[in-house]
Amino acid sequence: MDAINLASIQEDNSQVSFLSVTTEDDFSGDQWVNYFKEKRVPVTGFARSMLESQLFVPTSGVKKLNIAILKGEIFKPGDCRFRNVFKEAGRRALFEPSSDCACYLIKNFSSKIMNSIGLKKVVVMSRTIDDHEGEWCYFRIHWDEYCPHLRAQKHDDDIILDPSFGYAFAVLE
Repeated sequence: MDAINLASIQEDNSQVSFLSVTTEDDFSGDQWVNYFKEKRVPVTGFARSMLESQLFVPTSGVKKLNIAILKGEIFKPGDCRFRNVFKEAGRRALFEPSSDCACYLIKNFSSKIMNSIGLKKVVVMSRTIDDHEGEWCYFRIHWDEYCPHLRAQKHDDDIILDPSFGYAFAVLE
């Protein structure tokens, strides 16, 4: 799998990584929970509840997702905040990805590949799931040395985000 996926990664001045993934599965959130359990991918309780949420909408009718990951290091110190990440994505004509984008990133890209392009942590910038208190939540992936971990990240415009993270958006063809 690694050799095939390396061909689908392109760099743009090391500020943005472009990746393509196939979406042949159209898994529901519950099916992703089972897939991750079978593959021994750790999923935190909150991320699991996001997958099981009625607001989780799988990609349907699309065979390929094109993803751009903005590297947090492009922001000046103190400027890496949700509103600025979304603003930069809009400037680059990037769009919010589907709810299951994080799942496809985990399925298609190993820790070895993601670490080789400097992306050990990625927040998928889809605002389709809230925590039932009106707060947007995002999937966050940590690729450690051996395997990915799926976690959740609450939206808070007041916090400064980690500039070592990447921020995933969709690219329309």
